[in-house]
Amino acid sequence: MNYKTIFFIIFIFLIGKNAFSEEIKIDSSKIDVLEEGNIIRALNIKANIPNKKIEIEGDSSIYDKKKNQLTIIKNVKFIDNLKNIYLESEKAVYNQSTDILQTFGKTFIRIENKYYVYSSDLFFDRNLQKVSSKKETIIKDQKQNVFNLLDSFIFDVKNEIISAEKTSIIDI
Repeated sequence: MNYKTIFFIIFIFLIGKNAFSEEIKIDSSKIDVLEEGNIIRALNIKANIPNKKIEIEGDSSIYDKKKNQLTIIKNVKFIDNLKNIYLESEKAVYNQSTDILQTFGKTFIRIENKYYVYSSDLFFDRNLQKVSSKKETIIKDQKQNVFNLLDSFIFDVKNEIISAEKTSIIDI
């Protein structure tokens, strides 16, 4: 056996199976590893989380291994291939432990090619399949219906239910 094979076997034995459940692969034009490998800064990032079928792109990022959190800045694209959700934002923070994505600034979400959400500063909880924000939001559906949500809202994606305090609906 060569040294690489022995190192790989020892590495697998020491970290166990659970570490691979949270694996994140980062491709970048420039990567800086800081704080003994606990902070990874990257430019022109393409991140992949295979076990969750998530792809994330952006101009720059900071991955905090201790918090299990990836912050992406500028031209953020979040692709959830498991749930068929596409998101664009100015800035986003994805926490792998809670499976929650928080966006900052203008945000667009396409959900299963059925719903188109235009909002800002929102939360997407992948476990509960809920999108929420306290900002004014417009949701359009494939039937050309328009939901103007004037205050906070919760969109239960799984059950296709929108809850809001102030709403106007345009039914076409």
